[in-house]
Amino acid sequence: MGVKEIKQEIEINENNEKNKIKTLNDIREKIVEKTKPYVNEQLKKKVESAVKNNPDHTKELGKETLSEMKKRLTELLAISDEIVDKTFEDDKLWLHVNYNIVPGGDKFGQRYNNSKKAGENIQLGIRTVLGEAGRILVEYKYAKASGQSGNEWRIISNNKMTYAYALSLSKDLEELIKQYSKELEQLHDFVEKIDDLKQELSEQEALDLWDEV
Repeated sequence: MGVKEIKQEIEINENNEKNKIKTLNDIREKIVEKTKPYVNEQLKKKVESAVKNNPDHTKELGKETLSEMKKRLTELLAISDEIVDKTFEDDKLWLHVNYNIVPGGDKFGQRYNNSKKAGENIQLGIRTVLGEAGRILVEYKYAKASGQSGNEWRIISNNKMTYAYALSLSKDLEELIKQYSKELEQLHDFVEKIDDLKQELSEQEALDLWDEV
């Protein structure tokens, strides 16, 4: 291909890249909206299960302390949608934002690893929101949290608490996360193609310059 043709190919792929980013942004919004009812239900379930499964401790706490704890849970559930929004507005959780490929690296490996990491990042966001239930349970001595693996509740960077056990996501949410990862692979392909074309363009321009002298 000549310089003109290569530039046209770059433009086509850059348009494809923009459209793919738009698609990924749409999926991002859907994931956030589907996460809200899921975590609201799970926050309530995690706290109430701990109360039920630790009857001796629950009775020891007594009505007054339990009323205080229940109020904390009610207040948490009332703002859980806001917590989801705040957690997921962090672009670091979304790999399609400012997506790039490490030069000279294993491009196929990066494609695979980033697709896998995309789902893990979204789950980390969900785990972080669920960590708010863990804070209540730790405060009222139903659970312990540490930086070590093995506990149900884990403390990570910036004193954030996360739910560390396996997540049982809703079918809709699972499908959206899979879709996000798949679309991210296609974004990778466009970015890789653009990088290759730009390299080809640079080489062709150098050859043309050589031919001119």
